[in-house]
Amino acid sequence: MAKAAAATASKERKEFSDVEFTRYLMNEDTCCPICYRPYLPAGYEKKPGDDYVMPKLLDCNHAVCEYCAKNCYEDQVAFVGHGVRCPFHKRDQSGREPYVCGFVTPRKPEELTDADENRIIAKVLRDTEVLLGTSQPKKYKNREFFYYYKFCHECQQLSTCVCKKCMLPFCDKCWKEHKGGENSDHECWTLAEYDKEKVQSHKCDVCHNRAYKYCGICNKFYCRNRKGCYDPCMDPDHLLIDFDPSIVELKRFEATAMDNARKMFIHDMHDYLETNPFLWQAADMECLHRTVWHEAHEIAQKKKGSLPTTEEQMEDAEKEDDEKRDETRSPAGSESRGNQGIDDEEEEDEREGD
Repeated sequence: MAKAAAATASKERKEFSDVEFTRYLMNEDTCCPICYRPYLPAGYEKKPGDDYVMPKLLDCNHAVCEYCAKNCYEDQVAFVGHGVRCPFHKRDQSGREPYVCGFVTPRKPEELTDADENRIIAKVLRDTEVLLGTSQPKKYKNREFFYYYKFCHECQQLSTCVCKKCMLPFCDKCWKEHKGGENSDHECWTLAEYDKEKVQSHKCDVCHNRAYKYCGICNKFYCRNRKGCYDPCMDPDHLLIDFDPSIVELKRFEATAMDNARKMFIHDMHDYLETNPFLWQAADMECLHRTVWHEAHEIAQKKKGSLPTTEEQMEDAEKEDDEKRDETRSPAGSESRGNQGIDDEEEEDEREGD
């Protein structure tokens, strides 16, 4: 069974190309992780036909839409009673999911506040026309769907043009179908023309060179010159969004952010478990199992130089650790250690008598 599961998982993992990874990151903070409907941008009003949903903020700083929050609500959760379980999962470019949240926010769905930061990010990417389209085609309803302009709105393959009237990206095949019939008068930009006239048309408010970033707090465009232009916006109180990113810079930022998140999460959970050791035996520890144990085990094995390389080895190592933990906690183990101590004392008494 383990081998079959490992084989299935390996088949499902698909490495992202650079443009696919950019598309995934563009969607990450602007769509619900369950139904994939787009979040309502700040200052926008929902119109008939739009699939916009209101993002709700969870205590782990992830967001979920107002409708899916109800589906994520659990009325029986260990130690917190009830709450909304976070469905967010993080993927890297290799297609793996090294981080699954599962954190429970101990509130009812109607008590959650709006995720204002996600709405600002959505506004910036919509205003710069990097994200196009406000609704999903019927065949993609409640399935993973992306709004990045470099992918066709109909088939999700690489796009070649953008309709000037509908403001939707299409590949060659879908554009021919779209232009037929009632849309015969529609015209389009090629992708290069759209890049030049829309995405790359913004200028830095400081040096007036081509802009790549936008601060959602300052409401200003910036180039990639940190010292001379956007350095003040690196403050945590600001919200600097890379709407036209360099893939090299994007990968570096993602790797650093993921590494910091892992270390922080492991550190916080270990501190919490030291004060609450009974949590190790709790039934509701799926989040800990998926994130903390695997990361902590990986760090420990790296120090020893014997890191497991396959899922089967990881499962075997997990079983060994569980057995060791059970032995140290079992009464039989403590009794045997106690008997051993008594035997040692008797030997010392015999030596003194001699």
